[in-house]
Amino acid sequence: MKIPAPAPWSGGQMVNAGLIVNKGFELSLYATVVQTKDFTFDMNVNMSKNKSLVKELAEGVDYMYFNGDSYFPVNVGARVGKPLGEIYAKSLYKRSDDGQLIINESTGRPVKVASDNALEYVLDNPIGNIEPKMLMSVAPTFSYKGITLSALFDMKFGGEIVSVSEAMATSSGLAKRTENRGEGNDWMIVVPGVYEDGRTNTTPISAQTYYQSLGGSSAAMAEEFVYDASYIKLKELAIGYRFPAKMLKATPLNTLSVSFVARNLAYLLKHTPGTSPEGGYDTTMFSQAIDFTAVPYTRTFGFSINVGF
Repeated sequence: MKIPAPAPWSGGQMVNAGLIVNKGFELSLYATVVQTKDFTFDMNVNMSKNKSLVKELAEGVDYMYFNGDSYFPVNVGARVGKPLGEIYAKSLYKRSDDGQLIINESTGRPVKVASDNALEYVLDNPIGNIEPKMLMSVAPTFSYKGITLSALFDMKFGGEIVSVSEAMATSSGLAKRTENRGEGNDWMIVVPGVYEDGRTNTTPISAQTYYQSLGGSSAAMAEEFVYDASYIKLKELAIGYRFPAKMLKATPLNTLSVSFVARNLAYLLKHTPGTSPEGGYDTTMFSQAIDFTAVPYTRTFGFSINVGF
């Protein structure tokens, strides 16, 4: 990380960011669950868990943000004594003691607390963390005589992701959450919340004004668009057939097998609104917190023939 240097014209000096303690495990299991003369059921399971804790940063530094993009409404970083990879919103809602939104009585808009003005409040209230609780893969294989059916399930449990994709759709009125547009009330809506004095909000606001202030990209209210990044994905499905040797006696072949493989077939579980929960537009830790108009993984199908002489 970069910290101020004695010579102000140097632009700073790079130092070791600090001390990160990682604790976790990785476990691989392989078993033949069922085996008979003609049928075999094998199972391969891999699981891993890691917890990263920030023990120290550079002298005099209590927190740091990872390099990111100012186009997005969050920062991702490290704070002493906290898990690595916390997601901090650039703006948070101001809330009452019981968690309700504080509404500006004159405009009907929720009151925001910006990190520029309340850094400690934002740091004390992270909206998520990029680190999953568990990564797992399960690969069952079924074999019957010469036929083999196998699958690969890719799983992630825990961690959060901010859907900038949905935030942008909300600003444009294309997200599902914008269906409440106050058609029967001259396109006005009332945002649930209370005034500073605790009275229930009754001030109407234009639906367009509200959703545009809610969404967008850099100015979006990130806490509105935080989702559980867990998923279960059917990553691969394959079926094949190996011809028995007696069928090949009259041919120059020693072995012959054919197989059909399909990849990236479906998400069996996910929580993001129509977008990929895997997120990330590059390999940085910052991008792991972002779902930004990501192109879905391509579903592919393949056929292969293997011969041996």
